[in-house]
Amino acid sequence: MLRVLYSTDDGTASPSPRKTRLFGAACCRRIVNFPFTDSPRQALDIAERFAEGDVRESDATYWRDIIQRVAGASISDDATLRAVECAVSAFVLPSRIERKGWVNPYDSQRSVVNAHWWCAEAVYQAAVYNDLLAPAQWKQTRSDEEHAQSTLLRCIFGNPFRPVAVDPQWLTSTVTQLAQGIYDDRAFDRLPILADALQDAGCDNADVLNHCQHNGPHARGCWVVDLVLGKA
Repeated sequence: MLRVLYSTDDGTASPSPRKTRLFGAACCRRIVNFPFTDSPRQALDIAERFAEGDVRESDATYWRDIIQRVAGASISDDATLRAVECAVSAFVLPSRIERKGWVNPYDSQRSVVNAHWWCAEAVYQAAVYNDLLAPAQWKQTRSDEEHAQSTLLRCIFGNPFRPVAVDPQWLTSTVTQLAQGIYDDRAFDRLPILADALQDAGCDNADVLNHCQHNGPHARGCWVVDLVLGKA
């Protein structure tokens, strides 16, 4: 799915670096939980600030040092920290995502395109090492995580073959305020409320409304919220 997004042979545009980077962070947020410290979450917070343009270019060197430190760059081979390292390192690389990062999931390139692989590996390792499941189910945990990541990918990028253009009439004060609140607070449980507001504003686009009603998972960069807020 990621490779299709980066293929422009059919005339569609490649996704923005912001979208790609937010996807890497969203995958990591699924696995960065206890017993880990706040450092990986802090790294992801900083990384998302890069994606959103909230960190000035002149601060890049300073923030790069912080990111590499809190992400545990060379401290551990644990898949979770490796996933976070891959995700956050891409934010201090040049804005062009390295295409060769697609080639091998073991590639040492610190690129967000590898973060999703390490996230699935982290889930698999947790099942194996913590003896949570029978051996026959270990592979299924990876498959389930990859399925969830596919849902995240659709949440952030939408359907590249069926893009939606926003109708200015949809952008009532209620709609935009709801979208901004969802974005700021990561309050994706409010998406059904946004769907109601969009319908009240005249939106009858099934893709938009169905996505808001979908249980998710959803993430920062959600294509409907971005559509309303004019983010790329």
